[in-house]
Amino acid sequence: MSDGRALCLVLFIGVFTLTNTASVTEKRSHGLVSFALGQLSSRVDSLESSLKANLKNNQETKTDLEAEISSLKTQLEASVTNNLDTKTALEAAISSQKTQLEANLKKAKTALEADIFNLKTKLAAKRCESGSDGFQPYKQATVTDANGKTRTHMKHVTFSSSFRSIPKVTAGITHIDADYRVNTRIHTDVLNQQASGFDLVVHDWADSVTYGVGIMWMACSN
Repeated sequence: MSDGRALCLVLFIGVFTLTNTASVTEKRSHGLVSFALGQLSSRVDSLESSLKANLKNNQETKTDLEAEISSLKTQLEASVTNNLDTKTALEAAISSQKTQLEANLKKAKTALEADIFNLKTKLAAKRCESGSDGFQPYKQATVTDANGKTRTHMKHVTFSSSFRSIPKVTAGITHIDADYRVNTRIHTDVLNQQASGFDLVVHDWADSVTYGVGIMWMACSN
């Protein structure tokens, strides 16, 4: 074989080899791209399915939450209604008890007033009252008897409250202030006795000089 033919054969073999290599490389590249696209498509499908599932779950969760909120709202409204009913019932009970208490207090007050009246009546029927008074016969105006010897000094005493009937009144001398140079002559008495009071009287006579007389009295129901 001549050198020219040998060279041509070598060139042909080289070109054929390069052509086959390029074809194989291209096929491999197409295969890798197809594989990558397949993997990407599967991943996209998986993500899409996952997203749809999440959306579905979120929708179900939203529905559940809305149902729970609606239930809680209904329970709250029912509770408020029950509380209002309870408040109304309590107010009615308090009003009833207040009315009953006022009636009981009024009844007790009436009974107490009746008891007080009865006690006052008994006290007026069985009671005593006492007091004291003083006279200055030497200075006070006097009423002289017909013979000009007995002098009468009088004061009216009014009871704090009237007796039911005319009480029995007694009086006594507690002290005397008189001139020592003449005889001391003094006498006390009660006159004009009434249920509301009496007249307290002191007598002195002759040449007696009396500067002061203290009288203690007591009135008691019969």
